[in-house]
Amino acid sequence: MTDQRWPQSPWEAGHLDSIDIPARGMDVGLSDCGEEQAAALGKRLRRTGESERPDVVLCSPYGRAE
Repeated sequence: MTDQRWPQSPWEAGHLDSIDIPARGMDVGLSDCGEEQAAALGKRLRRTGESERPDVVLCSPYGRAE
């Protein structure tokens, strides 16, 4: 059995704002607000010290999470 290492300080970004259409699916992109939220998250991660950055990132399989 291997030792499992859990994050010391997990981060959660939640979901970003997507385009609101009735036939929502995996290919629905981010809204303008969601694009701004994603950019802000990227800036936050770049400002974070290397020792504080996440070792593992779990994300949605949806295209808008790429």
